[in-house]
This record gives sequence, structure tokens and C-alpha cells, in this order.
Amino acid sequence: MPKFQLAYLAGPVDLISEKESKFWRENLSSDLSKQNISSYSPPHAFTLANSEGEKIMEINWKAIEQCDLFILNLTQDTLTIGGIRELQKAIDWGKHTIIIIKSESMQKHIVYLSDVTAVVTSTDAVLEHVKYLELERDRGEGIDRTCVKLPETGMERSTS
Repeated sequence: MPKFQLAYLAGPVDLISEKESKFWRENLSSDLSKQNISSYSPPHAFTLANSEGEKIMEINWKAIEQCDLFILNLTQDTLTIGGIRELQKAIDWGKHTIIIIKSESMQKHIVYLSDVTAVVTSTDAVLEHVKYLELERDRGEGIDRTCVKLPETGMERSTS
């Protein structure tokens, strides 16, 4: 089975500064590229599209459709309406989904999301999880997207 090729980097865009919106994406994108994984950054599409609303959503939906890994960053202290909508779209389309949370205290809220591949507390943990998923793919075992190992606790939940 092929390795991951494209990661969609979701998270707040509108209610934070452009620097905050792009900084973590650029760092994670750089780290993913070292594993030969390209990434798509929605705030950069805002600049490229030079438009609003429907055109940007259309571009983002297409990027989610094309990606094979979806990463949502929920570590900033702001709302992300688009990120949650995009997460549901990624889940509906069967994408591997990783959510980055600020602290373990958020786990009790995240556990109610169904079909999330993983919940982690750092971008380093994202990279480790991507390596794990690719090892599982290499073994030909496939990945059960309904089983989530929560960070630091080792606690698992199954939605099947």
C-alpha cells in the first residue's frame, strides 16, 4: 500500500493573526516533507484564491478529497468553525484523521468524536503516529480507523 502523500492541515484561520495561522502549519509541513509527505495549508489558499467564501470552500473541499491524511490543530485558544466542518468531511470520506489537542484535559471532549484515527498533544506525536500508520500499511494489515489510542493514557475506545 502506498505511503501517505498529502496531508491537509486544518485549524483556526479567521480569528487569529496570519502569523499564528501559518506558523504551526509551516513547521509541521517542513517536518512532514522530511517523510516525503506534501501538505496543503488553507490560509495559503486564501491568499492564492484572492477571494472569499464559496471559492475558498471549493478549493478546500477539493484538497480534502485529494488528501490521504487530515490533521486538525485545536491547540489555539480560538474557535475554528471551518476546521470542524472539514474534520467531518474528512471522516465521511474515509480519511485518516489526527487531532492535536492542547492538553489531556480536553480528551474527555474529543473521545465523543467517532471515527477519528488518533488524538495527540503535540506535533511530534503527529509525526510518530504517521510513522506508525505507515508501518501498519507496509505490513499489509490495514488500519482500523475506529480504534483510537488516547495520548499519555494508553486508554482505547472503539466505535465499532
